[in-house]
Amino acid sequence: MGRRTLDLPKVADISDTFLRVEKFVPSSPLLTSPFVGKDCWLKMESFQRTGSFKIRGAIAALTKIRQEESIVTCSAGNHGLAVAVIAKELGIKATIVVSEKASPKKIELLRKETEDLIVHGADYDEAEDFARELAESRNVRYLSPYNDPDVILGQASIGVELLSSFSGPITVVCPIGGGGLAAGIGMALSSRPGSRLIGVEAANSAPMRLALNRGETVPIDIFPTIAEGLAGNLERGSITVDLLSRYAESTLSVTESQIRDGMSYLALHHGIVAEGAGSVAMAAILAGEFPLPKGQPLIAIVSGRNIDLDTWKKFLES
Repeated sequence: MGRRTLDLPKVADISDTFLRVEKFVPSSPLLTSPFVGKDCWLKMESFQRTGSFKIRGAIAALTKIRQEESIVTCSAGNHGLAVAVIAKELGIKATIVVSEKASPKKIELLRKETEDLIVHGADYDEAEDFARELAESRNVRYLSPYNDPDVILGQASIGVELLSSFSGPITVVCPIGGGGLAAGIGMALSSRPGSRLIGVEAANSAPMRLALNRGETVPIDIFPTIAEGLAGNLERGSITVDLLSRYAESTLSVTESQIRDGMSYLALHHGIVAEGAGSVAMAAILAGEFPLPKGQPLIAIVSGRNIDLDTWKKFLES
C-alpha cells in the first residue's frame, strides 16, 4: 500500500476536541500508588466503558463524520470496540477488521457490538493492509487506530485531564503501539514547561524506537507478546513518528517478564485487572528503566482491561 498524506494535528485544536470527548466519557480516575512512591499515580483508562482509552479517539473522529458516511477501520481489538460502540450511537456505518491473532476476548466483545466485523489476516499488519484496501475499494474513509489526526487529538484529552489535576510539571508514562496515545498526551503536556512524556513499547514489538532513530518507519519482525494490543508494524509514513520526535522525551521497551510483573503489581497491590498492553507503563516503572522524577508527580497510564480472565490468571502464574 502507498503512503497516505495526512495533516499533523495542532496543539491549538486540543481544547475543542476535549469538549467533544467529555460529552461522551467522564474523566477517568486517578489512584495513588504509594508502593512505588509517595507521588506515583495510576490514570485508570481501563475504567472507560469500552475497557480502554480508545473510546476517546473514536469519539473525536466519529463526531466529525456525517451520519450518511461510512468508514473502515482496523484494530487489535480495543479501537474496534470503541468505534463499534460510538458508531452505533451516532448512526454511522463502520466496518471493523481484526486479524486472526486478535485476542479472543476482544473478538467476543466486538461480536456483541457489531455485525460488520471482518476477521482477516495472519497478523495485525495483514489486517491493516486489507482494511486500507477495502476502504479504497469502497471509496470510504479509512480510520487508523493511531495514524489519524482526529484520533490523536482525542487521546490528547487524557493529557488535558492530567494537567487539570496537577498544578505543576508532571511525568507521564504510557504505552506505545502505533503511537497515537503517546503523541496525543505529549502534545497536551507541551503546554506546561517541565512536563515529560515517556513512551513504552513491548520489546517483542518495538517499531517506534527504530523509526525515531531512523527518522522514518522501518518494517521489523514482530514476535509474540503478552501485550498483543501493542503488536504490529507502523503504517508507512505514520505521523506519530514525527509527533513523538517532537513531544516525547524518550521511548523504551519492556520484556515479557517485566510486563507480567506490571500485571501482577496492579493485581496484587490494587486489585486491578489490566491486559498486557495496559500494564507496560507500570512495568517500565517497576523495572527501573528510567530515573524516577524528583519533585513532580509520576503518572502511569493503565490503558486497558480487555483480557480473558483465565488467560490473565495464567500470565500471572507463569
